[in-house]
Amino acid sequence: MKTPVIVTLSSSPVVAEGLASVIRAASTIPGATVIETDEENAVKTVAERRADIVVGDNWILGPEMVAALRDAAEGELAVVALTWSMLPEQTASVFDATISIFDTPAKIAAVIEKCCPNPDEESRKELSPREKDVIIGVVKGLSNKEIADSLNVSTHTVMTHRRNIAAKLQIHSPAGLTIYAIVSHLVNLDEVKDTI
Repeated sequence: MKTPVIVTLSSSPVVAEGLASVIRAASTIPGATVIETDEENAVKTVAERRADIVVGDNWILGPEMVAALRDAAEGELAVVALTWSMLPEQTASVFDATISIFDTPAKIAAVIEKCCPNPDEESRKELSPREKDVIIGVVKGLSNKEIADSLNVSTHTVMTHRRNIAAKLQIHSPAGLTIYAIVSHLVNLDEVKDTI
């Protein structure tokens, strides 16, 4: 299960550090990695650290900055605006959520927790198309060599994919992968009837 990576972005070092402290102390977001950055390095930080959430001053997070951050993100990126006053509805619509500088730590943590990726969805989204092909081969009862031949890769590559699949899904048996493949619609039950 991937722990969330949260980037804080503020023009005030005191606010950035306070926000990071509140997030780290929140028991509802266990193990979150919190990274403080500035406007100049925000896009680079989101890309390099594979951020899930950005929490920052609403005046820094204009529409262009939000678009650049989302483009830099590896997957979906939630953007939470830290406001100092009321925002017009059109401005607030750019963000996934808003928090106020006057909110309690519990409320801030609750809003950020709602933006955290769902671990089950995250696991499914992280599978690459090649890993899905390997799962299909395993479900069809093919050996590592047969899967490698059908995908035009080495046996070593197939074994690496299988290790990655096991780590991502926490499934370590062909039977478990078969159930996963059927439930996730990677294979049709009719296709694998003879192998199970």
